[in-house]
Amino acid sequence: MCANFTSTEKSGERNINGSNKNSASVRVPASIIILGDHTHYNDGIILSCAVDRFAEAEIIKRQDQEINFVFGDCEFEYKTSIESVSEIDIKCGDISFGPLLRLLKERKLLNCGFDCRINSNIPSVLGLGRISAHQIAFISAFNKLMRLKLADDEIIDISREAEISFIGPICNKTHHQTILKAKSGSFILNDLRDNSVKLIKIGTDDYNIVICDTGKVIDKISEVCNERISECKVGVDGLRLYIWGIKNLRDVNPDFLKRHYHMIPRKVYNRVFYNVNERIRVEQAIEMLRKKEPDGFRRIVKESHISLRNDYEIGSEKLDYILNIAADFKSVIASKMISCSPIEGVFNIVKASEVQKFSDTIRKEYNKRYGEELITHTLSFSDGFNFL
Repeated sequence: MCANFTSTEKSGERNINGSNKNSASVRVPASIIILGDHTHYNDGIILSCAVDRFAEAEIIKRQDQEINFVFGDCEFEYKTSIESVSEIDIKCGDISFGPLLRLLKERKLLNCGFDCRINSNIPSVLGLGRISAHQIAFISAFNKLMRLKLADDEIIDISREAEISFIGPICNKTHHQTILKAKSGSFILNDLRDNSVKLIKIGTDDYNIVICDTGKVIDKISEVCNERISECKVGVDGLRLYIWGIKNLRDVNPDFLKRHYHMIPRKVYNRVFYNVNERIRVEQAIEMLRKKEPDGFRRIVKESHISLRNDYEIGSEKLDYILNIAADFKSVIASKMISCSPIEGVFNIVKASEVQKFSDTIRKEYNKRYGEELITHTLSFSDGFNFL
């Protein structure tokens, strides 16, 4: 039932999570994919982490059917009702909650009005990891407040289905899993075929992530990335003619692909080549982490960047330049573009003691080369979401 008040001033006792029975507040970290980009639509294995930039959702029950949204970072307000939720697109920039509300209504989970405030300090350059953080923040707070008892898999399912409706199949389950499962001392290894999540401990207290943010908007990046999905599907369909039992590119090995070089169009071959080898790069990178070989890990991440640029045709000369500057620093154990972000950017995993020197140098060199300011964001590795 709906509560008989609209303000937290009338709320009851707080529980151990910091929420009370008539309100819920959740803080959710952004996520970054380190390796395995674009393999998610082929049952990929993906290395990821969460960072200390957050989306927060605070939801308060109402006594009526009215729904109010306030976006603190956009200063937008929306008023609607459960009955009219299908008639309004509740959004702030590239963040949309209309599809999520409609989905909750269709599943008969939206039975009470509420007031919701959304705040975020996640930079747009983090792309898909930013979008997923907002979706998970809202659905987690809503789940807590309405006592729906949705399991993590159900939360992921709902948020992904909503995301797909407004960004397409480039929506990546890895971001949702990372947000819910992350630990600050670890990378996360996501196997999307068996739906498993494993922690790879790396002692992240010694490292920060420095995001190099060019500020350059990439035109129609979602369309470009979703196009790659279609191209890979063409490749899978073509390869099935020559080998039985291929479900997707997870089942293709590089030797088989090379033997059938002339059987699929060159552009499609390049997309498939990236995808097949990216899976192998993740496996090799995990081995490097376990053996504590940072140079090997750095080489593999760089290869991933180059293949995204050459084979997937994503990226730019400016991002390559940032990567090349970063390569001169032994303190950088990984440097790579953030793929399918609406803003051109590169993440760099840097020893904490060298972050300032690295940031100062790369901003200076970038400005000297292009006559433009490069923004840097220094982030720490983060745990997953928590109730406030």
